Amino acid sequence: MKYFFSDVDGTLLQDHKLDANTVSLVEDFINKGNKFILATGRIDSDIQRIEEKLGFAGDYRISQNGAVINDKNNNIIYKKLLPKEILPELTEYIFSLENVTIEVTEVKNRYATAERKISHVYEFTLPVNVVPNIKEKIANLECTLFLILSDDTKLFERISREIKEKWGDKVYAVLTSPGCLEVISTEVSKGNAIAYLQEMLKIKDEDIFVAGDSYNDVSMFEKYPNSFAMEQAPDDVKSPAKNVASNVGEVVKLINKIS
Repeated sequence: MKYFFSDVDGTLLQDHKLDANTVSLVEDFINKGNKFILATGRIDSDIQRIEEKLGFAGDYRISQNGAVINDKNNNIIYKKLLPKEILPELTEYIFSLENVTIEVTEVKNRYATAERKISHVYEFTLPVNVVPNIKEKIANLECTLFLILSDDTKLFERISREIKEKWGDKVYAVLTSPGCLEVISTEVSKGNAIAYLQEMLKIKDEDIFVAGDSYNDVSMFEKYPNSFAMEQAPDDVKSPAKNVASNVGEVVKLINKIS
């Protein structure tokens, strides 16, 4: 049995669309007794919507870059929160940023200070709960991450540097799409979430395949030798991966050859 963990945006979805041939290949991969599991920065409800469009669902769903894992019965089997000891200070810093939209994600929901710009909206995304005073409610939430939305890449570079300087042993900032920077616990990554399932299910390294296109996928590439970066990914994302592919359908074909 092979386990294929796939990123969503820029990997399974390219140009925000599902390719019919890829869907058919993945379905055939599953029908042969293999497992296909989505691992994304999105929240779990988004994954469920995507699975509805696919017409099939995985045994598990890895959301929020590995902060949360749900099983197919919608039970949360794993969660990692932002460190409570730095949360007040980190919150003050995040909400002091100017010219950005802030979103706060907890285990099941996502809240925003304002609506997203069109450039930050992705296919199959549920509307974000807009709560202008969400900062005041953070202490009572199970916070998993902060999202910072902006089209200013230089700003993201500064924020990433400042977060590393202030709390580098507790949290880190990772670019998950051109307009989205996420701040998350250092204990959280897609690679760590897959390792948790690997230990629970007793899966061998050689039976795990991973695919992605962005910086939040590098942790998967570094942990597992059967790794595939999408060809449009930045060079420093592709370099840790052992293979490069054009889409998820091509990865399935390559897995079939290896098998």
